[in-house]
Amino acid sequence: MDKDDNEVLLIAIDIMKKYKDRLISLQKKVGKTEKKQ
Repeated sequence: MDKDDNEVLLIAIDIMKKYKDRLISLQKKVGKTEKKQ
């Protein structure tokens, strides 16, 4: 693998982690609003 490819992969993994964290927090918010109804 190229050095550039490796850097792109690391950036992609970092973005995925951040996206996953946001998705989990969003699901928690949605879960809370659904319980109130």
